Amino acid sequence: MANYEATKYDFDGGNLTGIEGIPTATIVPWTSASIPTGFLECNGALVSRSTYSALFAIVGTTYGAGDGSSTFKLPDLQDNVPIGKSNNKALGSTGGANTVTSTGNVGGSTANATLSTSQLASHNHTIAPRNGGGLYNSSVGVGFHTLTGSNATVDNTGSGSSHSHNMSANFVGDATSVIQPYQALIYIIKT
Repeated sequence: MANYEATKYDFDGGNLTGIEGIPTATIVPWTSASIPTGFLECNGALVSRSTYSALFAIVGTTYGAGDGSSTFKLPDLQDNVPIGKSNNKALGSTGGANTVTSTGNVGGSTANATLSTSQLASHNHTIAPRNGGGLYNSSVGVGFHTLTGSNATVDNTGSGSSHSHNMSANFVGDATSVIQPYQALIYIIKT
């Protein structure tokens, strides 16, 4: 009995042929580079409609019509992850990408806001007196200031009022891989 158990599960590929329960067009992951007899690799190859008539009867032209008369296309699961058919994804449809490049823009306007003196950055204003004299540099804020010097008079630096600033930014990202962690296998289809 021990010998029977040891050979019962000996799947070297050649033993898959003739096993009942593997219907034509069944796709299975395979861990060897050697494709077993009775199977083809799901690599998008064009194969003969007459040589693989049982497979063509099931698959038809779902994955491609081939040359339109004597060949048809096998499913291509190289570098692709199978996904279940749904209302949004037709049988044989493909999608997705290995990488994406993010792009976009941001825009808008700031709302009106009142800033206090402590929120303003330190800065200087240069003020020219009205009645002659030279230019005077003074650290002034909003309001009236008295300047000294020849012919100096009082001058107003202006008053602050509500205002807004428009802003925009464009960005472009580098290509980023979106592939999930993986282990590569060969998908094979029963002929």
